[in-house]
Amino acid sequence: MKTKLDLVTGGSGFFGTHLVRYLLSKRRKVRVLDIVEPDKSVKDKVEFVKGDIRNFNIVSNACKNVDTVYHTVAVVPISKSGKKFDQINAGGTKNTCKAALRNKVRAFVHLSSSAIYKIPKKGDIITENYPIMPVSDYGRAKWHAEKICMNYMKKGLNISIIRPRTILGIERLGLYSILFNWIHLGKKVYIFGKGDNLFSYISATDLAEACYLASKKRVLETFNIGTDEYGTYRGDLRKLIKHARSKSKIIPINATLCRVLSMILDKMGVSPLAEWHYRTVDKEYVFDCSKAKKILGWKAKDSNEKMLFESYDWFVKHYKEFKNQYGKKHRLPIKEGIIHLIKYFS
Repeated sequence: MKTKLDLVTGGSGFFGTHLVRYLLSKRRKVRVLDIVEPDKSVKDKVEFVKGDIRNFNIVSNACKNVDTVYHTVAVVPISKSGKKFDQINAGGTKNTCKAALRNKVRAFVHLSSSAIYKIPKKGDIITENYPIMPVSDYGRAKWHAEKICMNYMKKGLNISIIRPRTILGIERLGLYSILFNWIHLGKKVYIFGKGDNLFSYISATDLAEACYLASKKRVLETFNIGTDEYGTYRGDLRKLIKHARSKSKIIPINATLCRVLSMILDKMGVSPLAEWHYRTVDKEYVFDCSKAKKILGWKAKDSNEKMLFESYDWFVKHYKEFKNQYGKKHRLPIKEGIIHLIKYFS
């Protein structure tokens, strides 16, 4: 009988790559399903299946002889993918659940999102029972995917759902490539509102550990995953600017005005910001992770400060390698669009 292994869907993406590295450090045998080849740091250490998550036959074959599925495939908000959000984030989840059940996979860990929750009021701490009111097409697709998972739980598939806060870590680019570049150049950093909203992140390594522990516990539960060590949005930015020894200044702009302008520019297709970003960046996003602590024995190790510093330092060291390389994924820089004009005059 062949050795059982772990399947990471989307294992060539930003978080997927971090998760693959974590599993390899645990001496797990790993198979990656993605449309892009795995990162060079793991390419020779994993089995690679090239394929689209929307193709059930490919997904079913990838699930053969698999012990645990870590389902991380997703098109992210900056992709502005329209119908593809549901086709990939939800439809791909259905294919993966169906294939996992057919192949008698022991455990299934599904990566969801903060975007499924109602936009919180100031002072709210988000528990797993916080009202569900998805933000944007991305959030609605992620909630659809969760409902598919819940349906497959009833069919006998052992699924744990992980809802992470915004993920940071080395190799994190996407929108953060713009922020880090402006700070590196000493440009003014414009924010929505005063920036006094508490805002937590999660490191890719802490999130990978939570996913791994969930696979071991094999509980049909949903877990919020975020750091306990966070500050206000503006306060953490100020710390990052100081760490970077940058001349950047934080410039608050009326949040309502920013939101309206961002929506218009988004509809025109000239802004990198998506609906999820301009509707939530000035809101208070903090998770109660007591459930994960109690059931999984998990606790975040990294603070907002550490995540931001490490992510920025990696960007400064490597950003020249990405000259003229752009994309709409977290592992590539994103084009600034019309906000390049703002940078020019900052």
